[in-house]
Amino acid sequence: MGFFSDLFESEEDRKKREKKEQQEAIATIAGGAALLGGILFGVKALSDNQIRDKILILGETQAGKDTLFHILNNEGFKKDTVATAAHKVNDVKLKSDYRINIINTSGSESTYSDTEKAKELDFNILCYVFNAENYNKNMNIKYGLQNAIEEAKFKGAEAFAIGTRGKNINNISEIENDINKLGIKSKIFELSDNPREEIIKFLFSGKKI
Repeated sequence: MGFFSDLFESEEDRKKREKKEQQEAIATIAGGAALLGGILFGVKALSDNQIRDKILILGETQAGKDTLFHILNNEGFKKDTVATAAHKVNDVKLKSDYRINIINTSGSESTYSDTEKAKELDFNILCYVFNAENYNKNMNIKYGLQNAIEEAKFKGAEAFAIGTRGKNINNISEIENDINKLGIKSKIFELSDNPREEIIKFLFSGKKI
């Protein structure tokens, strides 16, 4: 209101004006709070939808890499799987708000160059999969474990080793301890039991999932 209008403003009009100004101020503050809340909520929603971890799976051919992928992808155990011919990046939802990328590779010597390309991708977890039945028979497994350890160190990633066909092994603890001494966390599973929760706990221990 103008200067002269203020001079002749009645007490009742003054109270109405002040009440209106107060209401407008409250509305402005509330609107700002709602906007801020929307921004914060949007940030939270976005963070929940982000990829939390990226896993590179390596290992010998027919060790169980594809089966491991299907289990983590909540597809259960599949007896017959199509072998991976070239590396693939798969978006997997472990829980409702926890998504990861799984980089699955072929263990075939003929796709060596493709596996090397997969190693150049961004990942923070490296998982080496091996047939536990062949641990003391196939020297390539120990060679692969050593390479996995070095690759993880180079990338600054966590290294894990998952043994498969556990139901056929009598000395599981002995093999796991032997591999742990190399500097890589190891656990042997029977994938036909579809041990999804156990595998998740092993690979993501310490993470809030």
